[in-house]
Amino acid sequence: MITCYLSLGSNDGDREAHLRHALNFLDEICLASYASTAYESAALSSSRRDASPKPHYLNAVALVEFEGELATLEAMLKACEVMEGRTSEARAEGRVPLDIDVVIADGEIKRPKDHALYFFRRGYEELLELHS
Repeated sequence: MITCYLSLGSNDGDREAHLRHALNFLDEICLASYASTAYESAALSSSRRDASPKPHYLNAVALVEFEGELATLEAMLKACEVMEGRTSEARAEGRVPLDIDVVIADGEIKRPKDHALYFFRRGYEELLELHS
């Protein structure tokens, strides 16, 4: 079993619904899952073709316990992103219906840049307070 902190974000369409679907998915595939409250954050950069700013993200952090390998969990998270509309076209346009990344796995920081940034820290610190 692995314990992970996941970063979730959406800046496209019904952002709340995308996060809700992701959290429901985590409830189905994980032995346990806990989520921070949702909050907004500004996009870090613009990757849109027209160089206009990206919409703000709705973010959350989830703490999950998964029975299996990290690579299996990551593949399932990417499949969830695709189910929510994450495509190469959406990516090129700066639209992110859903992004889920493993930031910490079994105490090891897998994405140091994300770990240091507000869009992860806010939810992570909330979960630390609740589960310490």
